[in-house]
Amino acid sequence: MNIKSIVFIISLIKLVSGNISTPSGNEIPDSLLTYLDCPIGDVSCKNKKGSSCNAHSNVCRNGNPTILGEILLNSGYNIGDLTPEEYCTIHLEVCDMILTYDPPITDDDVFNYNKYFSCDKDDNMCIFDKTSSCQTVLKYCPNTYSEEDCNKLSIVCDSIQNGEIPVLESTNTISTTTSIDEQVTTTTTITTATATSIDEPIVTTQDIPTDVTTSSGTGVPDFFLKYLDCPIGDGLCKNEKISSCEAHSSICKYATSDTLGEMLKNSNIDIGNFTPEEYCKVHLEVCDMISTYDPPLTDDDVYNFDKYLTCNTDDIVCIFSKSSICLAVLKLCPDYYSKEDCDTLSNVCNTIQNSAIPDISSLTPENPEPVNVDENDDIFTSIISNKQLTTPSGTVIPDSLLIYLDCPIGNVICKNNKSNSCTSHLILCNSKPNTLSETLSANGYDIGNLSPEKYCEVHKEVCDMVLEYEPPLTDEYIYDLDRYLTCDSDDTICQYGQKESCKSVLELCWTYYHDSDCINLSNVCDKVYGNNDILIDSDSLGNIDESTNNNNSFSVIKVVKAKTTKMVKLKTNSKKIKKVKTLTRTRY
Repeated sequence: MNIKSIVFIISLIKLVSGNISTPSGNEIPDSLLTYLDCPIGDVSCKNKKGSSCNAHSNVCRNGNPTILGEILLNSGYNIGDLTPEEYCTIHLEVCDMILTYDPPITDDDVFNYNKYFSCDKDDNMCIFDKTSSCQTVLKYCPNTYSEEDCNKLSIVCDSIQNGEIPVLESTNTISTTTSIDEQVTTTTTITTATATSIDEPIVTTQDIPTDVTTSSGTGVPDFFLKYLDCPIGDGLCKNEKISSCEAHSSICKYATSDTLGEMLKNSNIDIGNFTPEEYCKVHLEVCDMISTYDPPLTDDDVYNFDKYLTCNTDDIVCIFSKSSICLAVLKLCPDYYSKEDCDTLSNVCNTIQNSAIPDISSLTPENPEPVNVDENDDIFTSIISNKQLTTPSGTVIPDSLLIYLDCPIGNVICKNNKSNSCTSHLILCNSKPNTLSETLSANGYDIGNLSPEKYCEVHKEVCDMVLEYEPPLTDEYIYDLDRYLTCDSDDTICQYGQKESCKSVLELCWTYYHDSDCINLSNVCDKVYGNNDILIDSDSLGNIDESTNNNNSFSVIKVVKAKTTKMVKLKTNSKKIKKVKTLTRTRY
């Protein structure tokens, strides 16, 4: 899409929907509307927009206030008629809106079934996004459309996984066949949220403490606890709760102070013993808590394996959600439970795709096999020893936070998990300043020589870096082909992460390595988790060991993982194989 088209769409959006405002009432300039144009419920799009928005807000967060205007101008920011301070206030508010904002539902969302079937059949992440978007539209559908229309949309949502568009006879629906070649272009209309009746999401909830407090220290009343009862790490549940919480807070955001009490009363909202202003303050704080709040870890989370294995084998949304929950619990497990318990849970997490409870007696981890380590490897000097790695503001990142930046190049699944973990652990930084140090210490946070306040600043910056940061490219990514073949054959989420990593490395390869090396890697990326052997031409291997006797012999490398074995055939000649640098990694 060219620049003129983008400008036209943004102008059209503003013309149709009126001025768009942040929760504080500030009008959003055209230059920031691009962060709010994701389709309804598209989680991946929102994550990317959020990451981009936060990355571009670093100038506002860390720039010198005395020369902020000059920094923005030199960095190419279009602030219009706003002052630098006003622009930055709005920019930060827009970043906070992205995950919870959805445009209003339209006829195109309900009747244009084609838009949900534009994914390749093996693109699981795209299918997940389309399913999430369709189900979110379906949630709002009954408020505006007939039961018949919504029932048909429900059938469409259920059909996304198999890629076949159902043929539904109706005068106002689209009748199609089983495939689509052209993607339908739609225009998203952005409008300010209004008070509406929205059904609460039906999810598996979890008991939470009754003494939960907001960031300001106010106790959360019982009627708000429903927004905080998602299982640990359940991002899908949290997104639904956020949408519901934000929708029900519309009165608080947009009513004037002299009509607030009356509007709350007319909407039958129970504010308890709070004043209208106090109620709204707590409501908005609760909405801000949802994405980062997790209930305390319980025995049920660690020992009740059944709860993670309730999905149908073809329900990728359910599987993705359960996997996220299990991994989030696993991250907390070592702080409270034995290594044996956590190792067992780790194996349960790995079997979620099978939706079958494993034999616990068979879950004893295999003895890890250490790999030779070259401590002079770039990845060690830049990441593990942290000699140079800094935040955008220039602060050296402490070792305790490097765990959030250790994903392989391009592995979006790993990055999403790390981002969620980083954000969830950031919640303690909202503690009262006079108890912050004690709170961090009591929860095992290693802040090193940093002050509590400075540690929290760095922690926040690291969380903003996770989705965008890539480690240095090393020989391991190019020559250690085993690294891309570590997923179980039925673990589609793991496979997607490895495929994306391989493709990202390949893009970098052409710049820094010989074409023959990149052709080999390209062959691997194309064949990852396919049924065919990977054939690598001998001439493109470069130097191969002189001890090889037969120029036309084949050596076979077996990549052993779980219960499967992959065969990689390497055609060799009498040259020397280039040394492969690898990290010491323990896999269970």
